[in-house]
Amino acid sequence: MKLNKITLFSILSISLLSGCITLNNDDELRQIKSLKNDLIVAQKETEKLQNSLKESQKTLQESQSKTVELNDLIKKTKRSVKTNFKSKKTKRVADKTILGQNEWVYVSQIKENYRARIDTGATTSSISAQDIEIFERDGKRWVRFNLIDENDECKQTLETPVIRMVSIIQSNNSSKGNTNRPVVQLHVRMGDIVNKTEFTLTDRQHMQYPVLIGRSFLQDVALVDVGATYIQDKYKIPKSVSKQSKKVRVNNEG
Repeated sequence: MKLNKITLFSILSISLLSGCITLNNDDELRQIKSLKNDLIVAQKETEKLQNSLKESQKTLQESQSKTVELNDLIKKTKRSVKTNFKSKKTKRVADKTILGQNEWVYVSQIKENYRARIDTGATTSSISAQDIEIFERDGKRWVRFNLIDENDECKQTLETPVIRMVSIIQSNNSSKGNTNRPVVQLHVRMGDIVNKTEFTLTDRQHMQYPVLIGRSFLQDVALVDVGATYIQDKYKIPKSVSKQSKKVRVNNEG
């Protein structure tokens, strides 16, 4: 009977001990499950953050791309505004052509463009001429002279009747007194003005502009905007025109 009690106590102790061990194992399992759940939650949060980062990077790239496109558009707009502003310069007011302080003038007889200064203080226009020679033809006074193109590539000799002679005061050297200069008529074009006008022949090599346009050309057909330059388009010379030196005889009759 005593053995049975001891045996029973042992069995009870083992049972209790076994119960404690089982209880401890359940706690650990619960902790492991809890940690596992926390890990799963953390992984999901990490995935969300990664997806959010990808979206942010995509948005940033799109913003950078749009910024580049916007900058290109701004540059194109600026160029367009400049071009439109230049092309929309007022070239006519009512029935008069608007000229800037400097313009291109096309001399029809020699088919050449020259830079010209518009001078409302001068009565007659003048053009730079070299090797000026007065001679007589058919009882009339003629003049032979050379015109040099803007790039000094070639010279062209013109022969034309003398309209009249004018006396020029030599302000830079008064000891020489006055100098007589021939006046001729030339056909010129400036913008939409196509006219035959008088030019005094003089050597203007020391001056910036080979042609000076005076009031006789401007009267009744043009207004001058002294704050602008080259308002009118430069006349486009046909490609078929030869640039070689040549002699031109001008008949101003008719």
